[in-house]
This record gives sequence, structure tokens and C-alpha cells, in this order.
Amino acid sequence: FWSKEWCNGWVLQLGWSMMMDPMEDLAANRVRLDAAGIVPEEEILRLVAQRQSFRQARRFAESDAIREELRSMGIELYDKEKEWRSRDGRRGMLFTAGPIECMLADEVIQEMIRDREEARRGKDFARADMVRDELRNHGVELDDKEAMWRTAGGRMGTYTGGPQPPVINGETIRHLVAERE
Repeated sequence: FWSKEWCNGWVLQLGWSMMMDPMEDLAANRVRLDAAGIVPEEEILRLVAQRQSFRQARRFAESDAIREELRSMGIELYDKEKEWRSRDGRRGMLFTAGPIECMLADEVIQEMIRDREEARRGKDFARADMVRDELRNHGVELDDKEAMWRTAGGRMGTYTGGPQPPVINGETIRHLVAERE
């Protein structure tokens, strides 16, 4: 169940959430739109993370509701490309870990990944899932297919090695150009 109410330039979103209690203070669910009606990227990332969590939990009705909510805001999701795109040109990664920046050191992330991989090799999937969920709670996204980890801030590394140099995305380029102007 999702609804959206407009009130004095605020959008109030009500719905199920894995990241926050739906009965939490309603002010926490308000999104301030700019004059052009653009949704802040932090809100997009929050909703994308919620949707990804629902998909992983195989709760497809809730996942589809969030997809429709995003679509009504002008944001399309491309699951195969693991990307979201906004009608105003912004884009980003479909990120389960959410919009928070990871405060863990790269070495700590690597240690946790080694622990998770050891648990997976030993078929201790409950422990492996627990470590994965802990990394997610700290803002680290794991990609088992590519054996890579990433954070919302652009840090990344391989499961077996150290951190990789960040990929410069469109948002970073816009920020750098704005700094020079």
C-alpha cells in the first residue's frame, strides 16, 4: 500500500518500509521538492534501496508499488543495467545498501568479505547472509557476480584485493564542473 499526498509543496509518502517503521514520525517521510518539482537524489536512493530490499525478500507487490511511485516522480528503473534514470537526466546505480555513506575502512570491509566468503565456502549461509546484511547496514553493496563491493560514495574494491579507483559518473562530473565555474 502506497499513497502520496501533496501539502504546501511537500510530498508525504506513506507505505511499508524495511528501513524505517511505517508508524514513525510522519515528518521523516516528507520530501521537499524544488521549484521544478524535482525529487532530491537522497530520496531516490532511499526508495531504490527499499525496493531492492523488497525484491531480495521476494516481496514483489511492495517492490512493484515502489517502482510505480518512482515512475510517478519521473524516475525509471532498469534492473538489467542495475541503474535508475530520472527524466531530468540524473542517473545512478540500483543500490540495496541505501544512500548512507559507509564509515568503515576499506580494510574492515575486506575482512568482513573474507569472513563472508569463508562462511559461503563452508555452506554456512546463515552466517554469510548475516555478514552481507551487516555490510548493507553500513552502506556497502556486494555484487557476487562481479566479486566487487561498492559504497554510495563511489568507493569500491574486489572481494580478493584492495580498493579500486572510483569510476567518475555523471554526478561527479557535474560537481567538478560546478566547482570550476
